[in-house]
Amino acid sequence: MLADANSQFKHINTLVEQILDYKSYLKTPRLSSHPNALNFHHNSQAVLGTDFFQGYKSNTQQAYPLTHQPLLRALQGERVYIDDLEIQLENSILPLEVWATPIFNEKQEVLYAIAVFQDISQRKQAEAERIRLAQEREAKDAALRMNALLAQEIQERRRAEAELAKANQELQRLASLDGLTQLANRRRFDEYLDQEWRRAVREDVPLSLILCDVDFFKRYNDTYGHQAGDDCLRQVAMAMSQAVKRPADLVARYGGEEFAVILPNTHTDGAKTVAQNIADAVKALCLEHRASTVQPIVTLSVGVAGIYPSRGQSSIFLIKTADEALYLAKNAGRNQVFTRAIQLENS
Repeated sequence: MLADANSQFKHINTLVEQILDYKSYLKTPRLSSHPNALNFHHNSQAVLGTDFFQGYKSNTQQAYPLTHQPLLRALQGERVYIDDLEIQLENSILPLEVWATPIFNEKQEVLYAIAVFQDISQRKQAEAERIRLAQEREAKDAALRMNALLAQEIQERRRAEAELAKANQELQRLASLDGLTQLANRRRFDEYLDQEWRRAVREDVPLSLILCDVDFFKRYNDTYGHQAGDDCLRQVAMAMSQAVKRPADLVARYGGEEFAVILPNTHTDGAKTVAQNIADAVKALCLEHRASTVQPIVTLSVGVAGIYPSRGQSSIFLIKTADEALYLAKNAGRNQVFTRAIQLENS
């Protein structure tokens, strides 16, 4: 498109006519009678084409400002490039890019301005597709990031739950331990004896119990002091634990200087052997006990009882019988193992 310094069109080529669909506009009643429709000579509006088409800012409904029109600016001596112009045709919107440049005479006065229009529909579509794909990719990336965050959160939550479970297990373990000896405490002893009693009833297997008492422990405390007494109990507890081999056997502090051992699925004879091993292990410590009238070292009195539990009986009966055996061991002079027979026990 060529215009002179008086804003009069001198030439419009076929491609511009095709792009602007100019000939179809000439057929409209509004334009076919317009004085600018044939000779392009009228005013700046004719130069800008606003009598033949309406230009808008891209992606808006705002009319393209007259002062920003490329051809007018070129007639004022500017070199202009825009790609934000849209023409609203009858059935479509046409995006355009426009290059406009002035042509000067020898005095550097503007003689003409040339405007070149380019249909950039495909480019705009490609840009729109690129934006769409970029947005889609960003959405996918955001989803992946969110999934990664969720996975990390789930992993951290599982780790926290595992740590909490571990802490709870540790608390439960500590709640079941005697603070001084680190053996099972009396509460754990009662729970385990009840558990193994019921299992022995179900499976018809024997259950044995050992009760131990440190000989003349009160005299030991009076002679060596309570701190030495505590250390003595800790060493006795360790020796007992080492003498009891099976994982299912439970060594517990029964109270004061008394200890107990629960032996699941064990006959009385087997329990007596374990009891003797315990007594020997404590003697092997050679803990001095000058106040003892049995030996000058720490010794144990031990009572053993075993039974085949049956429905209608109670584990209290087993405890009572083992306690009676312990009483007999003490009355017989201490530092020995006594077994109390239970007639209900199967042979």
